[in-house]
This record gives sequence, structure tokens and C-alpha cells, in this order.
Amino acid sequence: HWLTARGISADWSAQGIPNAIYVDNGAEFHAAAFERACSEYQIDLRHRPPGTPRYGGHIERLIGTMMGAIHLLPGSHFSNVFERGDLDAEAEAVMTLDELETWLALEITGSYHARVHSALETTPAAAWAARVNEARLRMPADLRQFLVDFLPSERRVLQRDGLHLFHIRYWSDGLRWLMGRESRKFTLKYDP
Repeated sequence: HWLTARGISADWSAQGIPNAIYVDNGAEFHAAAFERACSEYQIDLRHRPPGTPRYGGHIERLIGTMMGAIHLLPGSHFSNVFERGDLDAEAEAVMTLDELETWLALEITGSYHARVHSALETTPAAAWAARVNEARLRMPADLRQFLVDFLPSERRVLQRDGLHLFHIRYWSDGLRWLMGRESRKFTLKYDP
């Protein structure tokens, strides 16, 4: 669905609900909504021990590979101010953010998945295909609900003029019947 929405016809065969997720110790990975969603979908949430970056070496390597490709694009402002110099990245940019997202998806589904990975001694696509039949693939019953379940949340009381979150007031006539009847806090999900 995600690829189709971006007009990409490439195959991204790696899919399904993972059995485990390995994460660093960022606040977003300790958030109650994230931990609750992992529990609900029976995903073993494993935090990297503090001060042990080697546990994330494989993902750091992938990020390095992708950033290396991105820095070849016109308008890239490199990794630091010294490399950037006086480059006006905005004036030099050749893609919108949506176009960059599509380019990155094509880079992953095309060249990255088809390139032999030194640790795997094969391509990521071939490694997935060789092992997918051993796994019991679990797919979300409702993709939108799956996304919403992982979004961060805040609890707020319904006030006379709506729900307030991050200095923004949200109102819907559908809330009117709750006015004056509810003093409890409602859980608001938001997409950062």
C-alpha cells in the first residue's frame, strides 16, 4: 500500500509483523503507546544496552550506505558544516521531500535489495526469500489501526471549546454530546 501510494511498482517482499524489534534507548522507544502496541501485537521489544553502539551496527551500516547515496544528489548539504561550506542547499535542491522519499524507496527496493551484502554473502532479497517459508508471517488485520496503535499519545480533558494539544484546539460536532458529561481524560493519538 505504501509503495502503491507513491507510484512505485517495485517489490518489497519483506513484510509482516516482526517477532522482535531491537531499538536504542531513545524516549520514543520507552513511550507507553509504543510499548503497549508492541505488547498488543506480541512483538518482543528489546532495548540495546546503554553505551553499546555495536548492538546497532547493522542498522548504522544501512543508514551509512543510504546517506552515502543521498550525498551524491544535487543539493545535499553533507554531514557537517565544514563539508557544506557556503553551499545553498535549498537553492541547489532538485527534489521535494515527497520525491526524496520515493527516490529512497526505489534505492532500497532496487539497488540495495539486489546488491550482495557482505555479512549475508547474498542479496537481502535472496536472504528473505530463502527464509520466509520458515517464518510464520503475521499481517495486521487493519493497516490503518496498526499505524495508529504505534503513534504517540497524550491524555487530555474535553474542555468547553474542544480538546487542546500542543497549543492547538481541536473541535468536532461529534464531541458535542460529551460536553459537560465527561470529566475523564481522553487519549489523543498524533502523528509527529
